[in-house]
Amino acid sequence: LKKILSSNVGITPPTFSSVSPTNVNTGDGTGNATFTITGTGFDATATAKLKTTAGVDVNFDSVTRDSATQITGVIAISSLSNANEPYDVVIINGTGLQVTATDQININAQPVYVTASGSLGEQLANTAGSFSVNATDPESAGNVTFELQSGSLPPGYSITNTAADGGTAIISGTDSTTSTATTFNFVLRAIDAASNTTSRAFSIRSSVPVTESFTSS
Repeated sequence: LKKILSSNVGITPPTFSSVSPTNVNTGDGTGNATFTITGTGFDATATAKLKTTAGVDVNFDSVTRDSATQITGVIAISSLSNANEPYDVVIINGTGLQVTATDQININAQPVYVTASGSLGEQLANTAGSFSVNATDPESAGNVTFELQSGSLPPGYSITNTAADGGTAIISGTDSTTSTATTFNFVLRAIDAASNTTSRAFSIRSSVPVTESFTSS
C-alpha cells in the first residue's frame, strides 16, 4: 500500500496564530470575556475550547466560527480562575484534527478580603474610634486600595489607605453629631493595581451614653 499524506487529500489540521486578549481582569467576577482566536484552516464546523494548566477542558459558553481564519469564543468570567492559569487554547476542526497553543491566557484575579463582612464593632459617640478592613491581591501585583462604594460612614469618619498586608483601610474619626445610637451600614470597594475590584458590606455602630433621672431617693 502506498502511504498518502493528509495534505495530499486536503485534510489538514488547523493552525494557531494568536488569541486576544491574552490577559483577563476578573474585575468584580461578573460579566463575560470574549476571545478572538486567529489562525488558518478553520473548516465550517471548527470549534475551540480552553484548557487549564492541569489539563482540564474549559468550554466556552458560545463559539462562533467567523471565517477560515477566525473563531470567537465567549465565556463567563466567573468560569476563569487565577489558580488555573495559564490557559491553553485548543482549536478542533470537524474532521477531528486539532491544534493546541499552550500557555496563552493569564487571569489577573480580583482582591480577596481577609476581614469578614458584617459589624466592625461599636464606638461611643464624641470619642475617637478606629476600625480596619484588610484585603490582599492574590498575585501580589501591587497594593490594594479602598473606597466607599455605597452607604455612609459615621459622621466625622474617613478612610485612610495603608499598604499593610497587601492593603488595609483604616476607618477612623470622631462621631460628634450622633444623638441616638445608630448603626451605619456601608459597602467598601477594594481595588488592586490592575483595576480589579471586590466589594463587601460592613457596619459600625455608634453608641451614646445612657442616662436615667430619678425624682426620689
